[in-house]
Amino acid sequence: MLEVRDINVYYGKIHALKGVSLSVKRGEIVSIVGANGAGKSTLMMTIAGILKPKNGKIMFENKEIPPLSHKVAEMGIILVPERRRLFANLTVKENLLLGAFLRKDKEEIRRDMEYIYTLFPILKQRERQFAGTLSGGEQQMLALGRGLMAKPRILLLDEPSLGLSPLFTKEVFSSLVKINMDGVTILLSEQNANKALQISHKAYILETGRVVLSGTGMELLENQKIREAYLGVK
Repeated sequence: MLEVRDINVYYGKIHALKGVSLSVKRGEIVSIVGANGAGKSTLMMTIAGILKPKNGKIMFENKEIPPLSHKVAEMGIILVPERRRLFANLTVKENLLLGAFLRKDKEEIRRDMEYIYTLFPILKQRERQFAGTLSGGEQQMLALGRGLMAKPRILLLDEPSLGLSPLFTKEVFSSLVKINMDGVTILLSEQNANKALQISHKAYILETGRVVLSGTGMELLENQKIREAYLGVK
C-alpha cells in the first residue's frame, strides 16, 4: 500500500534521513520507534508531503506521491501531527468538521461524526467546548478524531502519546487497535516503544536517521538489544 524507497532528506546541510526504506501493507499497524531526534517526525512529514526528499521515492498504491501536502491528503494519506496542532479557539465539533473539509458527502460526514463520538464519548460531552480548554488526553482524542474525519486510507500518527498520562496513553493505544480493526491502516511514530510494539504488526527502529532494525512487533519486543535500549530491561 505504502512504500518508502531509499529516501534522503536534508535540513540545509544536516542529513536528517539517510537511505530510509519501509513498507506498509493494507490493514496493518506499522510503528517507527526511536529516541527523540532519530528522524521520526521528519519521516512522517516527508510521507505527508510537507518535506521533500532529495532523492528516493514514496509510492502509495503504486503511484508516486506528489510533493504538495494537500494533494497527498487528497490521496487519502492523513497526518495527525506531533503536539496535536488543534485550532484552540474553535470548538470540538468545529475542529472535527475541519477534518472533513475536502469531503462533500454530508450524510457520511454526519455518520462519521457519530462514529468519532462513539469511539471517544468524552468528545460528545465536550462538543461545544473550545479545543484549547481540553486536557492533553482529550486533545489527542480530538486530533485523532479530526484525522479520521478526513476518511484516511492510511493514518499517519506522529508521537500520539507525547505528554500524556499513563491512563490516557493506555486509552489512546486501545483506540488505535479499535480504529485499525475498523479498517484503517496506521503508520505510527512513537518514543514509547513498549506500547507501540505491543500493537504493531511490523516495526522499524530508527537511529540517527537510519533504519537499523525491523521485524514484527513481537520479534522486536523480545530482542535483547531493543529491550535494553528502549524498554529499560537488562
